[in-house]
Amino acid sequence: MGIGRIVGPAAERVAGLDDALLVAAAVGGLVAAFALVTCSVAFRLAFYDALATTEVALWRPFRTRFRQALGLSAVVTAGAVVAAIPAAAFAVVVADSAVSGAAGVKVGGVSGASEVAVVALGVTAGGVALIGTVGSRLTLELVAPAMVARDVGVLAGWRTVWASLRESLSDVAVYLAVHAVVAASAGIVRAVAVASVGGVVAAVGLVVLVLAAVPLGGVAALVETTAGAIVLATVLLCAVAAVAVLTLPVLIVARTYLTAYEVSTLAGLAPGLAPLAPTLVASDDSEPADSGPV
Repeated sequence: MGIGRIVGPAAERVAGLDDALLVAAAVGGLVAAFALVTCSVAFRLAFYDALATTEVALWRPFRTRFRQALGLSAVVTAGAVVAAIPAAAFAVVVADSAVSGAAGVKVGGVSGASEVAVVALGVTAGGVALIGTVGSRLTLELVAPAMVARDVGVLAGWRTVWASLRESLSDVAVYLAVHAVVAASAGIVRAVAVASVGGVVAAVGLVVLVLAAVPLGGVAALVETTAGAIVLATVLLCAVAAVAVLTLPVLIVARTYLTAYEVSTLAGLAPGLAPLAPTLVASDDSEPADSGPV
């Protein structure tokens, strides 16, 4: 009885500690993910700042635009969470219906929902997800540049963009369609680059592994021995690093092209909202006025 009284509370404390560690790890992971997203958005705003000033800088605009990036990330994250709630509810209902249908019993009390209700929930989830996706895209692709051009927050940027673009919603719809095609083309270029570089790196890595396996006693030694496992892990890490380094220029060019297309489209729809320096804006006045014979 004495041992049970001692072990029981100790086990409960360990279980509580494990739960606390899991919660802390989950919260830490979410905070780290949000920080990385915010940094990514800040670098995006820094690129817009470079377009507006024609100055190649990184750290100063990053620090200057970080507060805007924080608000932008918060709005986009909140929109994604709100858009995901109906989809999660629909997934729970469908999974519960599938489980109850396979077992022949009702689980959790939601499997009795009518098919019409399930379809309605699915349509609602799809509509909310579509609206959330479009809103997130417009926020990152049109509102973010306007935030830099006007030096305002995300809400003020949205009001400014909406006031300028609400009369040309058809042009915005065309932009979204064309952007999808351009993004798909850029994605194909990135995929081809990664596949090509990955194939070459994989071939080189395979040759290196075969050569390294000879003094170890054969290919099986790469898995069965400690030295072979170290060689295998080293080659794999080097291969991943090589693919990342060799494909990075292509990825940067593709992403820069997409961003420049977004800003140029905004300049065409609402010139005052695009963060473009005067030297980057095409002007018809640059053509010579006198084109007659000399």
